[in-house]
Amino acid sequence: MAEPAQDIESAFCRNGKETPEPLRAEVTGTIPSWLQGTLLRNGPGLFSVGDTSYNHWFDGMSLIHSFTFKGGDVYYRSKFLKSETYKKNIAANRIVVTEFGTLAYPDPCKNIFSKAFTYLLSAIPNFTDNNIVNIIRYGEDYYASSEINFINQINPSDLETVGRVNYRNHIALNLATAHPHYDDEGNTYNMGTSIMALTGPKYVIFKVPASVSDEEKQKPPLSKLEQICSIPVRSNLYPSYFHSFGMTENYIIFVEQAFKLDIVRLATAYYRGETWGKCLKYDKDDITLFHLIERKTGMAVKTKFYGDAFVVFHHINAYEENGHVVFDLITYKDSSLYDMFYMENMKKEVEEADKSFPLPVSQRFVIPINADLKEVPVGTNLVKLKDTTATAVLQRDGSLFLSPDSLFEGLELPGINYKYNTKKHRYFYSSKMDWSPKITKVTKVDAVTRTYMEWTEEECYPSEPVFVASPDAVDEDDGVILSSVVSLNPKKPPFMLVLDAKTFKEIARASINGSVHLDLHGLFIHNKRNLCSIPEWLQGTLVRNGPGLFSVGETSYNHWFDGMALMHSFTIKHGEVTYRSKYLRGDTYNSNMQANRIVVSEMGTMAYPHSSKSIFSKVVTFLNHTIPDFTDNCAGNIIKYGNDYYATSETNYIRRIDPMTLETQDKVDYQKFLPVNLVTSHPHYDKEGNAYNMGTSIAEKGKTKYLIFKVPAVGKKGGSEWSPALKNAETICTLPCRSLLTPSYYHSFGMTENYFIFIEQPLKMDILKMATAYMRGVNWASCLKFHPEDDTLIHLIDRKTRKEVGIKYHTGAMVVYHQANAYEEDGHVVFDVIAYDDNSLYDMFYFDKLKEKDASGPFCKPRCKRIVLPLTDKGEVGEDLVKLKYTKASAVKEKEGKLLCQPEVLCEDVEVPRINYNYNGQKHRYVYLTVVDKAKSNMITKLDVETKQRLDWTTENCCPSEPVFIPRPGATEEDDGVILTSVINSNPDQSDYLLVLDGKSFKEVARVHINAELHIDMHGYFIPQND
Repeated sequence: MAEPAQDIESAFCRNGKETPEPLRAEVTGTIPSWLQGTLLRNGPGLFSVGDTSYNHWFDGMSLIHSFTFKGGDVYYRSKFLKSETYKKNIAANRIVVTEFGTLAYPDPCKNIFSKAFTYLLSAIPNFTDNNIVNIIRYGEDYYASSEINFINQINPSDLETVGRVNYRNHIALNLATAHPHYDDEGNTYNMGTSIMALTGPKYVIFKVPASVSDEEKQKPPLSKLEQICSIPVRSNLYPSYFHSFGMTENYIIFVEQAFKLDIVRLATAYYRGETWGKCLKYDKDDITLFHLIERKTGMAVKTKFYGDAFVVFHHINAYEENGHVVFDLITYKDSSLYDMFYMENMKKEVEEADKSFPLPVSQRFVIPINADLKEVPVGTNLVKLKDTTATAVLQRDGSLFLSPDSLFEGLELPGINYKYNTKKHRYFYSSKMDWSPKITKVTKVDAVTRTYMEWTEEECYPSEPVFVASPDAVDEDDGVILSSVVSLNPKKPPFMLVLDAKTFKEIARASINGSVHLDLHGLFIHNKRNLCSIPEWLQGTLVRNGPGLFSVGETSYNHWFDGMALMHSFTIKHGEVTYRSKYLRGDTYNSNMQANRIVVSEMGTMAYPHSSKSIFSKVVTFLNHTIPDFTDNCAGNIIKYGNDYYATSETNYIRRIDPMTLETQDKVDYQKFLPVNLVTSHPHYDKEGNAYNMGTSIAEKGKTKYLIFKVPAVGKKGGSEWSPALKNAETICTLPCRSLLTPSYYHSFGMTENYFIFIEQPLKMDILKMATAYMRGVNWASCLKFHPEDDTLIHLIDRKTRKEVGIKYHTGAMVVYHQANAYEEDGHVVFDVIAYDDNSLYDMFYFDKLKEKDASGPFCKPRCKRIVLPLTDKGEVGEDLVKLKYTKASAVKEKEGKLLCQPEVLCEDVEVPRINYNYNGQKHRYVYLTVVDKAKSNMITKLDVETKQRLDWTTENCCPSEPVFIPRPGATEEDDGVILTSVINSNPDQSDYLLVLDGKSFKEVARVHINAELHIDMHGYFIPQND
């Protein structure tokens, strides 16, 4: 049951409880579908151990909690940070590690030596690692942090503590802020104080590059830390305390305030019975120095900028405008804020608050950076911006005295739309404080109009507001505000508040049936590190197939196409992507694995018996290869028959799979249902879900023929046992082969509303050579031969009559593997194919060729060609019977009555075409293809077949797979949808990813980085979620 607080003390000072497993919240209202990710929050949550208690709220031990947004739901989890401090305190059942406001003295039962040792350790503080302030990111790792030399890495998914990291192992720092900055590339900038440096105390600014996690060597991202600059402390024994700093596009702003750390008092605090917090001193008679450092050079701007004394904890934002650096701060007139958080003050009701504590003031400071100080008189205000009253007045010594422009009172814990960090902002979001550490309101401030909106609710205490931008936002305030809220009302459980950032109205709340504590700061992590957002309508699984295992034991395949099938899937659900991959566990895989060598022959690799085999075994192997019983290594594609999905290649075997788990299921032999030895792995599907495919029947009853068949969408009802949909397959038609012993090889065929198109090309299989290949010591692929002297025959089959039309079509010799689409228009059949001038493509994929850096050889380029078949042969000899105006393709009538078809070249150097499958068999405008250079690809393209224009996507050192188009539900335009392609990323320290492109603009919508190594594949199938 929920455990809401009932009074101030229990709300703010009670020990928190862990919720180690995800707890689903009860959502009222509607959470935007695009809001997918986890809000991590950090703050003190354990205030007493055994009989000992902390004196100050900031001393409480860290309790991290997370709110995970997933598909409109919210899941809550919390865990204590298992720091060394936590472990020691819990093991001793008392507070044994000193914090800033609480001294931990030796146990009175300890001997004199132990007590003396404790005193000595405290003389040179090696601070606690109780990181309560924030969650920050370095590289790709996340850390709980405070302001000390230790940070603790956490797992953001389950909140487990990974381990402690010491800044001092990488840079000479004793203190570091918990408020770093991140640039657009993901680099992190932070700063700290080096107290014990040989050259004296100094402030150090450093950068941690993005993507520097080193899993192999277990090095933290800090191992690649780069120091930008150091700034000397103006008083060696009194370095300034700072909690944050500012950054613009070109500058870093450091405010060296008059709130200082007394080093001598710090070193002797333990002896004097004084907490470290008491060693901080505010000097109201001092000045504030403003340091401006160039980010590129690390050099400080020489002009001295200063102002009156104040105390600052949080920077709002900073930016550059018309030769000025503008930065907004939350300031105090003294340092008493720290005193407000002593437990004795925290336990007071809001009405009892001590109004002597100063209110925070939001102030804007402006530094003119391009002013010519020599040409203006002393006393001149050099700020030229019209929208602020902030001044920078020239002094006699050439320095500038800064006076702020006060924006608002009573606001703290500011946040902005982080896309505007270092840029000019209009809005910031904050908590409202009224002489008390208890926050009862969150606000949206308009810095232009100097107005604000607020959210408040009786008996509720909201946390720091966090802005999360809408993925396609144009306006600065297009997004939501997240704030966790606890209540004093026992009937009101804690909840996650979701506000519309524009209107500041509540759109949802997620009530949590558990214990939630107040916190300080946090970080929103977008789901799966997706860049941008996956459309909510995109729900389903992309299953892909291709060769993935190329050697077994000491044996290796000769050809890439021979590698054993490795399937992988990308399941997309509510903006999340789940990846998995599995080898196809066919008979081929099992036999090879059991023998620890390749024992099953493939098209490009013959598997010969082991030398230890008996003569009988060898004879059996030879006989088996005279009538090839092909492999079931189905590495070509994923297809659907009935309600089942299959891994397939071009042999008589296919393997049923579970598309969700990728488990290998039944082996299905086409020959049990149809007289075919070879079948394509590119069937067609009609609107009712019926599948159409074609295969070759070799020497059946003395005839070799091509066979087109249909597999109904829903099989006939049978018994309780599963049976393949092929059981209900029906032959539509057969076509005689023009040569009994040399049938044409084909990889695909075409289909329109009324016709099938079969290209009988002069790439032929020599059946006799295949039967004797094993004995002759050659592979089956060598039995494929291209005959350039022969024409290519084009067969057009009427789907209704199931007979070939009477017109004879032919074209020049070519090799086609993939057909893009076919359709009918005004008495013509139009079809687009990828054509080659010969069959050298296959040779390109032998491993000895793939390993060549610059593959040389007579490899021909693929061309996307359009072929048009007139449905009439009436006309004069020599007449072009193609009457379509938009194509240059021709079909000229010859003396024998045949039509010689000459294709139109639409595009070159492209392969593996895909279309919006809703347009299969209908007139299409767009084709999505892979751009190839030899056997390699680093680009995909959208081809407009009407204008011949292309839109390309490419990025350095990345290899995309076949682009798969997914139409948006309800779309009325052909290219309204997205493109999915898996990308092999060869850039160092970067992972492979699934790429999502907008089908219209071909611009990147999202990329989902996969924490696994992807493999290059061939083809695949997208299964919508409702399937």
